[in-house]
Amino acid sequence: MRDRDGVMHIKASYRLAFAAVCVALGTLFLTIGFFVQAVVSLWVFLGSLCVMLSLETGFVRDGVLTHIAITLLSLIFNGFNFIYLIPYIYFMGVCPIVSHLFEKTKMPRLAAYLIKHIWFTSQITITTYLSAGLFGLQFDSAMSTIIIIAICIPMFFFYNLGMVNIRRRFRLLFAKINVLSG
Repeated sequence: MRDRDGVMHIKASYRLAFAAVCVALGTLFLTIGFFVQAVVSLWVFLGSLCVMLSLETGFVRDGVLTHIAITLLSLIFNGFNFIYLIPYIYFMGVCPIVSHLFEKTKMPRLAAYLIKHIWFTSQITITTYLSAGLFGLQFDSAMSTIIIIAICIPMFFFYNLGMVNIRRRFRLLFAKINVLSG
C-alpha cells in the first residue's frame, strides 16, 4: 500500500471520501468546542488531528484542503466568530502540515527539529499576542515574550514527541485494518 517514499496508492474516490470524513469530524469538533467552551483547546486539538489524518494519504494537498474546508465550515457553523478559531487557523491546523512537510524533506533530523522548534515558538508567540489583542489584554512585551519562549522550549519537545507517536499509531492502525487501499 505504501511505496518507499511513504505515499499510499489509493483510488481518488477513496481519498475524496476519507477527506470528506476528516472535514466533517474536524468541523464537528470545532463547533462543539465553540458551544461547549469548558475545554476549548481539546476540541481545537481534535480538529488538528483530522488534518493529520487526511495527510496520511501521503498528499500534502489533501491536508491543506482539509484545513481550509474545516476552517470555512467552522466559520459558517460558529456564526463567523473568527476570534475563537485563531488558534486553529493560525497554529493547530497548520502544525500537522508543517510537520508532514519537514518529515518529507531530506535535511538532517536535528536541523529539521530546530527549524520546527523555531516555527513552533514563533507561532505560539504570535497566536498569543493575536488572541490577547483581540480580547483587549495587554502584555509587557519583552518580559511576556521571554516567558512564552521559556514555556515553549519544553512544551515543543512533548508536543513533537506526542505528534510523532500519534502519527505512527495512525499508520499502524491503517496498515492493520487495510484502510484506504483500493
